[in-house]
Amino acid sequence: MDKPDGLTVVPREAGEILAFMAPLDVGRIWGVGKKTKERLGKQGIARVADLQNAGKAKLVKLFGQNSGEHLYALANGLDARPVHDREPEKSISNEHTYSVNLDSPEVHHQTLLRLSEKVGRRLRASGYWASCIQIKIRSEQFQTYTRQKQLAVSTRSDQELFDTVLELYEKFNPPWPIRLLGVGVSHLSDVPVGSDGQLDLFTPPPQPKETKLDNVLDDLRNKYGVKSVKRGRWDLDK
Repeated sequence: MDKPDGLTVVPREAGEILAFMAPLDVGRIWGVGKKTKERLGKQGIARVADLQNAGKAKLVKLFGQNSGEHLYALANGLDARPVHDREPEKSISNEHTYSVNLDSPEVHHQTLLRLSEKVGRRLRASGYWASCIQIKIRSEQFQTYTRQKQLAVSTRSDQELFDTVLELYEKFNPPWPIRLLGVGVSHLSDVPVGSDGQLDLFTPPPQPKETKLDNVLDDLRNKYGVKSVKRGRWDLDK
């Protein structure tokens, strides 16, 4: 939901859950693949609302007792399976592919800024700090290059991410039009650490003003959408 940020708040009350799921494509239900979707389509079932209205008996008749009941339950937001924690993330990244190959450094700088902000927002939302920052550059010939930098102290600051990304980009200085740009971070930790893996006790964290700005922007984007506030030149977003 809501790519590329991947952050969605879902309702908890039964009636709100039904309304939230109703307009979704039936293929969003876990286990509904291409063939099942085709069978449902022949019955006039295209949205989750159609599954909800079909009733358990009809779905059991179409797919058998276990599958029919399971499909009906999922369409109504019911799932008795235990929830398991995911494996901790090892990296966080975002990419942007241009519709045409571009050789404008100004546009690339704006793209890298936007990607840095997305990665920074995901870092803060996950509660992580990153010690390694990477850029990804794909040429018009679809050759992919990566460059990375290990930080002395881990970060989750948008500005520090962008400063490092821009440094990597300018050192590489691609001489050809670019098809894709990506920004990623790795070596994640729950607390800020130094490059030696030790907790950092002496280097101060990001300046309070910078931290406050990142938090304010996160709150605004969570409330009004990711496009509500942007740094840089809006007219250069491609």
